[in-house]
Amino acid sequence: MPFTTAPSHEGPMKDLNITPFIDVLLVLLVLLIMTIPIMTNVTEVELPNGDGGLEPDPVINVVGLTAGDQMLWNGEPVDKPTLESSIARALALPTEPVLRFSPDPAASYNASAKTILVIKDSGSKKFAFDRLHEHKTFARAE
Repeated sequence: MPFTTAPSHEGPMKDLNITPFIDVLLVLLVLLIMTIPIMTNVTEVELPNGDGGLEPDPVINVVGLTAGDQMLWNGEPVDKPTLESSIARALALPTEPVLRFSPDPAASYNASAKTILVIKDSGSKKFAFDRLHEHKTFARAE
């Protein structure tokens, strides 16, 4: 039975095995991807620190949101420009009123975030979430 022999190399090997190098690079890439935090869209809202002893504000305005994502100003349906002008008129008062955000539990998150952004962009310093007990489950009512 004839046997064939591999050609013998008389000099140094000319090609390099880079498979282990690529494996190490892939592991490092996976570790890098896992350690980079996921970018999120965040709207920062400064909340009061909870110091007691403050007297209640005489004027409270409620910015609402219905289940159909309709914005409300003190119970009246408004569009975004009307809401912005209503907030501006309220902020022009001698004492800044509290703006309470009171969305319907079935209102969409997107509409809620956009409404909060309108309030934040208005420059209001007195902002509060209303009816938090209805949102503690963070699920839509069925």
